[in-house]
Amino acid sequence: MPATRSRRKTVFRSRAQQCSFCHEPVDEDCCTLYGEAVQAKTFVGHYFCMLFSCGLNQNGDPDEDSLRGFSEKDVLQELKRGSRLRCSYCKGYGATVGCSRKTCNRKFHLPCGMKRDCLFQYYDEFGAWCPDHRPRQNLVPSQNSTDATCLICMNSLDPRPSVNIILTPCCRQSLHRKCVQEQASSAGCHFFKCCHCANKESFQQEMLVCGIYIPEKDAAWEQEPNAYSDLLYVYKQCDAARCMCPKGKSYSKNNDPNWEVVRCHVCGSKGVHVACGNLRRDSADNHQWMCTECRAVVASLASKRLGEQLLKSEADRVQSTTELCRVTRSQAEHSLAPKKRRVDEQAERSSIYDECNEEGKEEEALLGRSLGAKDDMLYSVHRRKSTVTALPRLDNVQLGYSSDVPSQSTRARLQQRNVKPCATVRAMVASVPPENSESKVILSISNKEDCLPG
Repeated sequence: MPATRSRRKTVFRSRAQQCSFCHEPVDEDCCTLYGEAVQAKTFVGHYFCMLFSCGLNQNGDPDEDSLRGFSEKDVLQELKRGSRLRCSYCKGYGATVGCSRKTCNRKFHLPCGMKRDCLFQYYDEFGAWCPDHRPRQNLVPSQNSTDATCLICMNSLDPRPSVNIILTPCCRQSLHRKCVQEQASSAGCHFFKCCHCANKESFQQEMLVCGIYIPEKDAAWEQEPNAYSDLLYVYKQCDAARCMCPKGKSYSKNNDPNWEVVRCHVCGSKGVHVACGNLRRDSADNHQWMCTECRAVVASLASKRLGEQLLKSEADRVQSTTELCRVTRSQAEHSLAPKKRRVDEQAERSSIYDECNEEGKEEEALLGRSLGAKDDMLYSVHRRKSTVTALPRLDNVQLGYSSDVPSQSTRARLQQRNVKPCATVRAMVASVPPENSESKVILSISNKEDCLPG
């Protein structure tokens, strides 16, 4: 049988633990810039070098897989493909990162691209952009070029947006890219926000577009060992003016009926022994004690609260009194409205009556002048309505004489009755036959009830 030649598996690993993609050392400093080390039997590489490789897909779960979601087979195929690609900057092989612009043919290593001002976006499809095609900010800085400073490192800078200067979208403050990246690496995605206005949502979105890597982890100060050990300290010392414990003020024993230190339930920064404070258990079978300082503060707050309640009650009383007066006034006005209306109507009637009286006197005067000594008048008194209407002026009427004209005594009696004639007069003139050669004037007077006396 012919001898079979076994294929040797290519191992892309150098002697000094270099990255199989960018050939940079896999140490702590490089891992800060290029991501943590991902190591297998046949290769070792930076996490970001693997993410930005054009032909490598992350199909697994990056949190549960030791290779951060990459398969060893796919990584070896990508390394084989990159061995034929030359970097546009260092002219070395292994350039697996390419520009995201489809018409651009530039290939480069991740460290070479960072040194040549390429932009890497750490979200969505992890796009990489060469210096000619990288997106740029179109914001106007709020700072002047003379006094512009970075709010993180407090060093002066040029406020205009550039490769190394980033403007915040919320308040348009200019920051160093390096300072922003260090802040994001320390704060994590939960605490990373604008250092000027504390905006978080729009600030993080703009920083991702500008190529800032925001790790999905808790803040660095939250991960320090014993970072909150001071908060777990329990005060155990008797602060009584005269401690009666034979073992000293610092002695405390839980559930001891005499020498258990009970802390102040308000501040918790002072305590006293049960026996030294002569404490008794409450309804919940617990000891309650308050220090002198907290007692004074609580008393002042109680007095202040009492004063506010008194002022509020006084204001409510004044408001209720004012409202009651307003309601009473409105009710009085409403009850007096009919009386006032009747008074107004009576006054109006009186004025009308006076006007009618004046007009009647004028009509009587005109009638007297027209009749002269002999008054050929005919009064038709309508007793059914008890009204009398005054006569109009008869200047242009040719008056005749009739035998049924009232006498002088009748007219005197009518005047004594003080009849108030109205201004409306209807005159009816009847013509007598020619043989009598006399004209007879029939005057009908209709008076209103308001014009009668009484």
